[in-house]
Amino acid sequence: MSESDEIDDIRRLETAGKKLDSQKVTAAERQKLLKAVRKAFKHGDERAFMSIIREAGLKDGSPEFLRAVEEWRKNQRNG
Repeated sequence: MSESDEIDDIRRLETAGKKLDSQKVTAAERQKLLKAVRKAFKHGDERAFMSIIREAGLKDGSPEFLRAVEEWRKNQRNG
């Protein structure tokens, strides 16, 4: 996956999750989440992805968590 594709995927996650827009998060929290998402997309393992986004602060079952996993799965299907 190219860096451009990764950036597009991250933007989709931001939009889908709305966590970064709907909640007041600091720049450090945002960077932490984006770094975790990049790492997870590179890894390619769904369990690892979920673990990484949990570490970044998303809670199991939260709308943000579920949307992030949905976007990750779409990305994996598309390739």
